[in-house]
Amino acid sequence: MIKKLLALSLTAVLLSSPVGGNIYAAPTETNQQLHPITKQPIYELSSMDYQGMIKTLEEFEEKSNGKLEVFTLSERGYQHSKSQQGRELYVAKIGNGDKKIWIQGRIHGDEPYGLESQIEILERLIEQKDEKYKTLMNELTMYFIPMYNPDGSEMNNRRTFLFDPKTGEPVLDEKGEQKSVDMNRDWAENMFLASDSIAFYEFWADIKPDFAFDIHHQGLKTLYGTEDKQVTMSLGISLAPGGPTLPGVQDGKYDEVTRQALVHVYDELLKYDQFVVDRYTVGNGTQEIDIKGGVVSGMMLGLNYKGLNPDGHSNPAIFIETSGNTRQGDMPEDQREDLILQNVVALDTFLTGIASGDIYKEDASRWSEIPHAPIEGYQTDYDGIMPIIPVKGKTDEKIVLDKPNNTITRYQAAELLVKALNLPVSSNNAVFKDVPKGHESEIVVGAVHAAGIFTGKSDGTFGSNDELTRAQLAVILEQAFDLSASTGSVPSFEDVPTSWASQSIGAVASLDILNGKDGKFRPNEAATRGEFGTALVKAINQTKMN
Repeated sequence: MIKKLLALSLTAVLLSSPVGGNIYAAPTETNQQLHPITKQPIYELSSMDYQGMIKTLEEFEEKSNGKLEVFTLSERGYQHSKSQQGRELYVAKIGNGDKKIWIQGRIHGDEPYGLESQIEILERLIEQKDEKYKTLMNELTMYFIPMYNPDGSEMNNRRTFLFDPKTGEPVLDEKGEQKSVDMNRDWAENMFLASDSIAFYEFWADIKPDFAFDIHHQGLKTLYGTEDKQVTMSLGISLAPGGPTLPGVQDGKYDEVTRQALVHVYDELLKYDQFVVDRYTVGNGTQEIDIKGGVVSGMMLGLNYKGLNPDGHSNPAIFIETSGNTRQGDMPEDQREDLILQNVVALDTFLTGIASGDIYKEDASRWSEIPHAPIEGYQTDYDGIMPIIPVKGKTDEKIVLDKPNNTITRYQAAELLVKALNLPVSSNNAVFKDVPKGHESEIVVGAVHAAGIFTGKSDGTFGSNDELTRAQLAVILEQAFDLSASTGSVPSFEDVPTSWASQSIGAVASLDILNGKDGKFRPNEAATRGEFGTALVKAINQTKMN
C-alpha cells in the first residue's frame, strides 16, 4: 500500500502546479526561433523542456523561503558559462550541510527523466513534509543540475552540436557536416570541445563535491537468466569496480564506497514489485565499462584540465540508467510514472544514506549479488576491449589482458594458457632446441607441450617470439579444450580449405569462439591479444556449458 501511495503521490506532483500544465508542452514558437530544435515525438511531449525547467526552478525558489538558491553559471562569473547555442546553464543549490553532493541529469538530451526526478526531490526538500528531508538539509549541501545538456535536450538529441565561439558559425568536419560531441565523453585532457563541459568542469573544481550522482537512460534489456523479464533500471560505476583503473584510485577507497552506495540503493529498489534492477553492462551484457573521458570518471580521477584543479580534488561517483530513451522511441507513456519514481527512490535513498552514514556500513562485496551476466571484458575508451580471463580453480583470481590491439607471440600465449588453465609445471622440460634449458621459458613451454596444446614447429623449434597466427590460435584452442564442431552448420570460409588447420577452424567457428569476416577467416594473419583473450574466455565458458 505504501508503494502505491508513493506512486500516486508522484503522479499528482507531475500533473499539478507548479510542475504540470503548460510546462510540459512543446517548446514555444519564440524559443524555436532563437534556437534550432527538432519536432518532439508524442512520448516526449509530456516531458519538461528548457523553459519549463527554468519556470519551475524559479517558482520553487520563490516559495522556498530562502531554502533554495537557483543561479546560472553566468551569474557566478565563469568565463565559459553558456551552452554551445547560447543557453544559460542552471544550478539549484539547497541545504547547509558539510557534505557536498553533485546531482546531474540529462547530459544526453534524449534522456529526460533525470530532470523530472530531480524536480520531485527538490520539491520534497522544500516542503519538508517528512522529517528526513530536514536531516538532509542539515547534513548535506546539494547541487542539482537538472539539464546538463540544454541544447541536446531541446533538440531531443543525445549529443550537442558545436559552434565556433568567435563567429557563432557551425563547426564542420571534412565532409562539410556539423560536428557534435557526446558530452559524457568530453571530460578528458584532449577534449572539452563543448563550452558546457568547460563551464561545469570549472564549477565542479570550485565547489569540490564529496560525491556525485548521475542519472541516465539506456536501451531496453532483459534480466539475465530470464527470457522475458524486462529490466527497468541498471546501476553502474563508470570506472569498473575491481577493473583496470578504480582499485588504484585513492588507495581503493572509491572502489569500495561506490559499490557500497549502489548496494544500498539496490536494497531499497528491491522493495518495489514494479522495479527490475540489474548491473549496468554493455557488449551484449558481458562487458563492464571503464571509461576515463566520462564526466563522473573525470571526477573520480581528479582531472586537472589546464591547471583548473591544481589540488587534484576528486570524489566518488555512481550512475543509474532508466530503461528506454526518446531516441529509440521505447518509452511507453503508461510506464512514465514508474520510471520516474524509480529514479526518485534511487536518488532519495542515496542522499539519505549519505546523510545518515548508512551507505558506509554496507558490504561492498554484495555488489556481486546484483544480477548480471558473467563479465568477460572491460570496454574502455583508451585501450579497446580488455578481455577478462578466469583462472581455473581460483575464483578470486582473474587475468585482465591489456593492449588488446597488439599482436601476441607464441610464448605470450603459452604463458597465459599456463596461468588461466592452472597447468602443472616442472623443470627438465627441454623439448625444443630454441628454448634455453634452466630458463623460466622452459617451464612454461614444457607445460603447454605436456598438456598437448602446443606441438612446436616442424624444424624442432618452438618459435617463442613468432607472432601467433589465427590458424594456430584455432588449433591450440581445439587441443586445449578438446573442441569439436557443433552439430549445426559449420561456417564456410573461402580462404580455409587450403589451410592445414581447416578442421580446427571449423570447430572454433561453429561454436562462435573465433570467427571470420566477409567470408574469410584470415588464417595466416597474426592474432591480437584481444582476439586471443576473447576466444579463450569463450572456450572456457563453452567447456563449462558442456
